[in-house]
Amino acid sequence: MRGAFNRAIVNDFDPGRTTHRRDKTFFVYDKDEHPALLGEDRGANPVEYLLVGLAGRVTTTLVYLAAARGITLTRSMPRSTVTSTSKVCSACPSRSGRATRPSGCG
Repeated sequence: MRGAFNRAIVNDFDPGRTTHRRDKTFFVYDKDEHPALLGEDRGANPVEYLLVGLAGRVTTTLVYLAAARGITLTRSMPRSTVTSTSKVCSACPSRSGRATRPSGCG
C-alpha cells in the first residue's frame, strides 16, 4: 500500500427531489496526506478540503446576502496570510489570550 491517496469525482448533485447532472463539467478531488502522516502529498488532505469548503460557503453566503440588500462589494487582497508553522515566537506573549503577532513575526 502506498499511502492513503484517493479520488472523488462529482458529476451530479441532488437538491431536493431532483438529480441535476453535469454534462459538460465535473470536479475531481484528489486527497492524500503529508508524508509525515504516511501519505505522498498528492493532494489536499480531507480536513483541508473541509476548511476550504466551509470558507467558500461563508464567502458565497456573504456575497449573495450583500447583493440581495443592494450592497456593492469590491475585491480586496487579504492583509495577512495564515500559515501553519511549528516555530515558536518568543516576542508573542500568550498571556493576552489573543492570537496577535508583532509585525514581521513569523
